[in-house]
Amino acid sequence: MATNPMPIYSADDVLRIPVPPDLSGYELVDGELEPLTPVGLTHGRIARLICRRLDDHVMQQRIPGQVYLEAGFVLGLRRDPQRLRGPDVSFVSQSRLDEAGGEPKGFFHGPPDLAVEIESTERPKAMQQRIQDYLEAGTPLLWVIHSETNSATVYHTDGSARLLRESDALDGEDVLPGLIIPLRELFGDSSTTSGAGGP
Repeated sequence: MATNPMPIYSADDVLRIPVPPDLSGYELVDGELEPLTPVGLTHGRIARLICRRLDDHVMQQRIPGQVYLEAGFVLGLRRDPQRLRGPDVSFVSQSRLDEAGGEPKGFFHGPPDLAVEIESTERPKAMQQRIQDYLEAGTPLLWVIHSETNSATVYHTDGSARLLRESDALDGEDVLPGLIIPLRELFGDSSTTSGAGGP
């Protein structure tokens, strides 16, 4: 007996699909939905700290562009044009927003200038595939934060990667010039990090 094939979705479809209460949203890989569960507190705190540091730097240095939290990007991969990823934190330059006709109400079609992914036991991810997706799409700078080992890996479009220890710092490089975030700020205990700048 013939069976019905699994439905194949587009990125626009994802915007219209209701999200159950036990999920925080969906990504799209090869036309199939990948559910996202809510993150744990450590994951959420690190994402908040990075987002705040990026946002403060963009405003203080008057860097044209926007910082986003869990926003969706249709990466336009050759093998999967509708592939949808939602990095924990991202930055898109104003010039690229202008090229897109302004900030879209839905997902951004194209890669972010900076993507930040937090790898943690609270929300396991197939991280190598995610890294490959961003780099193949042309993301110039990718930070993967390893919350279990208090470390991070920085990736570039040319395929180079550098492991950072807790004594090192994230660098905004050409994407966000002048931005330096010591990893110790991200991995300190919650009472120290929240007390320094408030929630």
